[in-house]
Amino acid sequence: MKSLLLALPYRPRLPLLAAALIAPWSALWAQAPNNNCANAIPLADVSSWCSAVAEFSNVGATNSGLSASCFPNNQVSNDVWFSFVAEATDVNISLVGNVQINAGGTLQTPQFALYQGDCGNLVQNACTSDAFNNGAVQLQQSQQQKGQAYYIQVSARNGRTGSFQFESTTSTHSQRLP
Repeated sequence: MKSLLLALPYRPRLPLLAAALIAPWSALWAQAPNNNCANAIPLADVSSWCSAVAEFSNVGATNSGLSASCFPNNQVSNDVWFSFVAEATDVNISLVGNVQINAGGTLQTPQFALYQGDCGNLVQNACTSDAFNNGAVQLQQSQQQKGQAYYIQVSARNGRTGSFQFESTTSTHSQRLP
């Protein structure tokens, strides 16, 4: 007894074969879920946090149309978005991609910007871009308002895509009176 696939005429087998070969690869072209600010992935606790290696990616992302001040001009920015609520006045954020030792992912020349406000009215607070192909970037931002929502726009120079790891710590510094 022949299998059903072998019993079908030659022509119907081609679309079935094509579908079987293409379906597993279609996920590679899917748009990133956090492709724009409105769908930013919330980071629940940034006080002393480190994501898993290669937990995040900008593969499948498109340009959101917002270009941070330190992102090179005239380059495609395949950006993804994250959000957090400030728990302290100071935050230190690191993004680790393709580095020689302890790689956080595959992303080369990463860059990210930190914004406050809402998605329709963002104000850039800080920005960092890996102009030297180190595979990692870091920034420290002070004077954040506790309880305020902040957004992080992540991409890479020259339209590169890949996976990455986030790390963050926070602190609150009190001012001493003279």
